[in-house]
Amino acid sequence: PIQDPMISLLLTFIVFGVGFVARPLGSMIFGYIGDKYGRKVSLSWTIFIMAGATVAIGLIPSYAAIGVAAPIILTCCRLTQGLSAGGEWGGATAFLVEYASENRRGFYGSFQQNLAVVGLTIGTLTGFVLSNYLAKEELFSWGWRVPFLLGIILGYAGWYIRSKIKDTPSFVKVEESQEVLGNPVMASLKD
Repeated sequence: PIQDPMISLLLTFIVFGVGFVARPLGSMIFGYIGDKYGRKVSLSWTIFIMAGATVAIGLIPSYAAIGVAAPIILTCCRLTQGLSAGGEWGGATAFLVEYASENRRGFYGSFQQNLAVVGLTIGTLTGFVLSNYLAKEELFSWGWRVPFLLGIILGYAGWYIRSKIKDTPSFVKVEESQEVLGNPVMASLKD
């Protein structure tokens, strides 16, 4: 709540943007985990972390209740979401490609990008429904929290599915032949 609306808007964009800044770091962290322990482990963690940060956003007390701690907590949640999204993007694409037959890898790999649009569409429709069926006061007081709190259901469903699937045949083959690299990051930088 700053008197100048332009500064308030810029601060809002900064909080939103920190999630994007954290993505490269997330890709390095979860890429390392995926290369060392398997795609399944990496992707199970990314969805768990993303759901936790998303639900936490829905539970943050207002600025009026806790003051400056509210935007600080929100910024931490956005950083956490960015780390998770960075790990999810490459890990999910690698998972799809490694499960595909050799002549279908490009096709299966494209599902990551294409299905992300489905998620964005569902999110947009959720916002549309809430903003059109709730009074403005309801939307601002509690309605905006609903999509974030739904993250607990989506996160559990995603984690459950990921915990039941087998790791990719490519990783299983590397693991069985005991060729998992001790430090995949150093190996990729060296070679």
